[in-house]
Amino acid sequence: LFDTEDFECTSVTSDIPCPNLKEEGGAKPRAVKYTFPSSQQATLFTVTSESLQLLDNFSSAEVSIDAPESAKFMDFFSAKHLRETISTRNVQLAQFDEADIKKAKLNANPYSLVKGDVKFRNYGAVWMSNISSLYPDLIQQNYLIPTYYFVTLGDPGGYAEYIRHSFQQSCFGEIKGYSLFPKASFLIEDVDSKSFRSNEVDAKSILEFSDELLSQMGEPSAMLIVSNIKCKVKDLELNEKYMKSYIAYNILATLKLMARGGNLVIQTSSIFHRCSIELVLYLATLFEKISMIKPFSTVPHGNTRTIVALGYKGNGDLPKIQELCITLETLLKKGKDLENIADFDSVMKNSEFQTYIKKENDNIARYQVLSLTRILDFLNPTESKKPLEINKKDIADRCLIS
Repeated sequence: LFDTEDFECTSVTSDIPCPNLKEEGGAKPRAVKYTFPSSQQATLFTVTSESLQLLDNFSSAEVSIDAPESAKFMDFFSAKHLRETISTRNVQLAQFDEADIKKAKLNANPYSLVKGDVKFRNYGAVWMSNISSLYPDLIQQNYLIPTYYFVTLGDPGGYAEYIRHSFQQSCFGEIKGYSLFPKASFLIEDVDSKSFRSNEVDAKSILEFSDELLSQMGEPSAMLIVSNIKCKVKDLELNEKYMKSYIAYNILATLKLMARGGNLVIQTSSIFHRCSIELVLYLATLFEKISMIKPFSTVPHGNTRTIVALGYKGNGDLPKIQELCITLETLLKKGKDLENIADFDSVMKNSEFQTYIKKENDNIARYQVLSLTRILDFLNPTESKKPLEINKKDIADRCLIS
């Protein structure tokens, strides 16, 4: 049910050397008393400023893909000591055998028994159920549009299944779903679903997919877009650099397909770099509310987080976003990247947005540190400090996933 997210970490900026846990007398991971919650509450944020102005010339922000992100800027949106602790914990994990790490991750994960309702056949439905419970307005009908359209990008199997189930429970009328880059073949009863498969996730595929859907919709009518397109780059710094292209693709699909009042869900990676922060702020200006959270249905030790945007306002610069997507994918193929997509000073002036992102990033990071520490406790137990026992069945029964 849960992927392992076996990422390698980048080098830590701290001068303190990482202890070798396998050496005799080496430092041992500290057993920490902590409680994993059985309920979550999402925090929504509203951007009051106008749409973020993107750079006129993206080439002015070109850098090498290997260029390190400035810690000075990252510190405004996430705590340095938490980022370094996560890197250190991952270095410690890398010293153990892969099979042992996988077993320890499963044993340490307090939510591994959260399976969702038996009526859901695919594990993606559990994640959708989790998100829907946190955001009750996620799946709602626009009575000016007779058909409820939804789109999934990178559906692992289960997203469309849950959306159909939820719609039929609370709404009425026709429902049609479409999937691009599906990760599994699936059949959904009572839904006119069409899967578009592509060997490469790029702007061209998004645009061709959107144009074909628009020919059927007549006008932008999608009320929900759910995305889990991602890359598996083991280096955490590189992973975020590649993932921001996928955030841009989701913005492109939104501008092409979404009706006013529609909602967007993106499962993505870390949001530490300037370019990622700028993309999230741009996205926030397109919607009434935005939220960032790490739901129970993703592994607690991983760096994934979910961005939920509610109430699409219908604005945005489609040609500029299309240019951005093509620029990013062209540069990445050449081993280059964009350091910025907007004037970062204008981002820094939005102190409320800065405070919100830092708070959520740090909440997720603390949770991640505790989870990684627990995994290390399982991998390297001592007589005096054994892993704390957790009643997984009790947590699963009390989790607000239904």
